[in-house]
Amino acid sequence: MWKWEAEGQAKAVVGLIHSAYEHHERYAWLIQQLRSNQCHVITGNLPGHGIEGHVHNEAIGTYNLYIKRLIAACHAEELPLFLIGHGFGATLLIRLLQKENIECAGVILTSPWLELTHQPPKLLTMLMKISPSAKIDHAINSTLLTRGDLHQRQFEEDPLYHCVVTSSWYHDAQLLMKTIEQTERKYQDISTLVFVGAEDAIANPIYTQQWFYERQLSHLQFKKWPLARHDVWQEEEREEMLAYANDFINNVLRSLGYIV
Repeated sequence: MWKWEAEGQAKAVVGLIHSAYEHHERYAWLIQQLRSNQCHVITGNLPGHGIEGHVHNEAIGTYNLYIKRLIAACHAEELPLFLIGHGFGATLLIRLLQKENIECAGVILTSPWLELTHQPPKLLTMLMKISPSAKIDHAINSTLLTRGDLHQRQFEEDPLYHCVVTSSWYHDAQLLMKTIEQTERKYQDISTLVFVGAEDAIANPIYTQQWFYERQLSHLQFKKWPLARHDVWQEEEREEMLAYANDFINNVLRSLGYIV
């Protein structure tokens, strides 16, 4: 894990959890902007990520242990904690907030994988029943992630982005989403900001909106960006998204009695 110091007096610490297949370096812009908003940022790569040519076969439990270590590192700063999760990282965070009470000021969840609309071809998913070690290409390309030409090129030239997984990994990821849907455990009543892209063709934004409204949280902000695709932090509107996120952080801090 790595820590980026806030510019000036730190008012909070942010723990950042990236999505499946990618790595933390894709969030360099967001990290810098959070630092400018007087937040320390602590992040790293999920187990098995950030490795060129790696086929993902990690146990979901290793991701959970990593996130708990990340949270512990954030708590060591003795500052109000905000957690940001994107995509599958948001899904892992949602499940953790169902299972445990985390000492946290608030969470920001972007494009969570609660119901996938983009899935591997049926012929490949049939292999799940035959061979748990069979390789499956989730086939997430740059145009599914963002509509920006620059960010599409950056994605295509990134040797560390891999969406090839074993059939057992994909099965476990699907099981995690089903568990979130079916569990009787409540999502922790914590200040929550959710961003989705209306044009997200990977994770269903309509289902995500419905799921969060059904939680009846005391403080929920939900924003659907009309033209955005899955990687909202790589979209043209990200400056406006950042303003929302900064306002959310500041308002939560004020509600907790901090002067910002």
